[in-house]
Amino acid sequence: MIGSFNFYTVFGFCSLLLFFGCHRQKSLMTKELIPMLTLDSMISIIQKNQIFNDFTAKGRLNYSDAENHQEVQLTLQCQSDRGIIIGVRKLGFEIARILLKKDSVTWIDRFNQTWSSQALQTWLDKYHLPVDYYFIQDLLISGIYLSDYLHYNLVVNPNDYLLHGTSELFSINNELERKTYIPRKTKMILEDRKVNISIIQTLLLEQKNIPSHLSFDVTDPKSGDIKIDIQWKELSLKPIEKLKFEIPSHYSEVVYE
Repeated sequence: MIGSFNFYTVFGFCSLLLFFGCHRQKSLMTKELIPMLTLDSMISIIQKNQIFNDFTAKGRLNYSDAENHQEVQLTLQCQSDRGIIIGVRKLGFEIARILLKKDSVTWIDRFNQTWSSQALQTWLDKYHLPVDYYFIQDLLISGIYLSDYLHYNLVVNPNDYLLHGTSELFSINNELERKTYIPRKTKMILEDRKVNISIIQTLLLEQKNIPSHLSFDVTDPKSGDIKIDIQWKELSLKPIEKLKFEIPSHYSEVVYE
């Protein structure tokens, strides 16, 4: 039944990504020469792959934890640095619509005819962590995220590059293919919480390798383990005329403390 699906599961997933987010990479001062590729060269390659204007995707999301398993269809529209809209459908009906901006998150619950909005600052205050919209944007378009708050070093192996980022609060370890520089695995560690991200498949669009199949394994002693699998069936970098997000006038606002 449509009503049995709690769309806050999907919103919680978006919040989880934001929860682990930090400020966007702008300039990294760390320099470490390696035999074949410098750290700065690797950073430049990654950042070049993250440059885009508009991004559209359609596919499915599978979510599972200790108590339930859900599968929904997703539509996603992103305009670089301006906003991300996520539509959530089940059995052919849209049950939720989420708008992510750099400073806020707004969501519509179609089933209960309600809507709500929160500032990203709310999440920062709640978890005492930096929060950033760019974490989601960069991960979706390139499969990897770089942060100002991490000290990076690069290790060369026969088959891959290892890009390690560390700080006093958390660490991110990235594995990239040796020949193509495509990110394949990311491991994030924050105290006793861990997130493993796998880029299972990518699609080459306009000379950019965009993740088309991603999986997330989350280990959290407090909230339990979570598994998320996203597979896009359609990807496009064609221009988006306008991000459409309208709250029906008869919907009720829900305010969270």
